[in-house]
Amino acid sequence: LRDRYFSLYQSTFNYDFIDIADALSKKAIAIFADKNSSFLKFSSDQSLLFSENLFVNQDGVVPSANSVMCKNLFLLSHHTGNRDFLNIGKSMLNEISTQLISNPLDYMNWLSVSLDYYDKFYEVVISGKKSIEMAKEINSIYLPNILIATSKKDSEKYLLKNRYIKGENLIYVCVNNTCKYPVSTVDEALKLATHKIKKLILFQRKDHEVKLNAPLEISWDEALSNAKDKDCVEMGANEYAYILYTSGTTGVPKGI
Repeated sequence: LRDRYFSLYQSTFNYDFIDIADALSKKAIAIFADKNSSFLKFSSDQSLLFSENLFVNQDGVVPSANSVMCKNLFLLSHHTGNRDFLNIGKSMLNEISTQLISNPLDYMNWLSVSLDYYDKFYEVVISGKKSIEMAKEINSIYLPNILIATSKKDSEKYLLKNRYIKGENLIYVCVNNTCKYPVSTVDEALKLATHKIKKLILFQRKDHEVKLNAPLEISWDEALSNAKDKDCVEMGANEYAYILYTSGTTGVPKGI
């Protein structure tokens, strides 16, 4: 539910959704926290469970509740400045690190979340009358390591405080709320990012094709037609990057 509120905020930039997610997270920690573990319990009443296992940590088709919570705590710590949320998330990752290394395929969402915690993560704060339009332009580009906060007026919220200047449209690119000098266009803001995306390969579904943003975006068919055979490369079980496929319910591979 908290994850959906984050999605609603990124679509509407109504800060009420962040406040609701914050309140829900604090309530969940108060009810489901365990004194012997950093993970949250599946239930506050063990008598209601069919198993003695109070924690659900393995990711399946649906990511585990604790891995989703770990991601939510990370985002909330950036939106609200609450370092307790960040520290709880880091404790979760430290506690599950052995399983991530020994059996990564069962903890794929945990691995994804860990990249947010331990790689550079950007807060993009936009103020001014055109802030929402500028935010939507940035959201149209695949940037996995950012969150966006906007305001059309002065605000006391953690990320938005002291960012608004009347009559100006400004974009602040920040790391842990420490920001570079603000810029006034999306192109200038993108240049401030350390991680540059060279190519995006998109699979065009029949009858649902979209216009590609060349030369950044290319179609899967185009990439495949230009591909050359490569020898197999052996990878260890603890490598960060995998190319996986799933057979789904048909027994026929659907990926690569």
